Amino acid sequence: MMRRLYLDSFKGLGKALSVLVSLFFLSIAPGQLAARDNADAPRPLAQVYEIIEDFVREDYLSNWFASPRLIRRHFADPLDYYWGKKDVPLSDVVRDKMAYVTRWPQRYFRLISQSLEVTRSPDDPYIYAVRFEYEFETKRKGAQKAGLGETSLLVELFDRRIMIRGEGGKVLERY
Repeated sequence: MMRRLYLDSFKGLGKALSVLVSLFFLSIAPGQLAARDNADAPRPLAQVYEIIEDFVREDYLSNWFASPRLIRRHFADPLDYYWGKKDVPLSDVVRDKMAYVTRWPQRYFRLISQSLEVTRSPDDPYIYAVRFEYEFETKRKGAQKAGLGETSLLVELFDRRIMIRGEGGKVLERY
């Protein structure tokens, strides 16, 4: 299986994700990432790819965001959020995701094979830009939506813990 790994460059990323990454690095305060002081050394990118792929398949796309506890565990506070919103409080993100779960009680998401891209930051070996495509189907009484979506994440990885520091995406196609 061919994997797209961009080792030390953000070339090829969409404009929105590039802006998100740039703004993130400009907003990091000294000491903000102090939790890494006791973290393992940065992992090889191939190993990071596998950890992030497992997270996307097994956690992110498996409806785990229906749990406020898991949202709080994996999302930074604050974070950059959809539609260019900066420094969104985690409480707002939890509220937004829970409203989505209520609006669409039946949800299915599937990662599109070979669409996952993981790019290490040139400035910070623990920060990665992640992009992937997925199929979705959501249902509620009297309504159904299905299609192809794209998600962009900015994640921090230390030890085996993933912290989402930015999230964005869009619908690419409706079926």
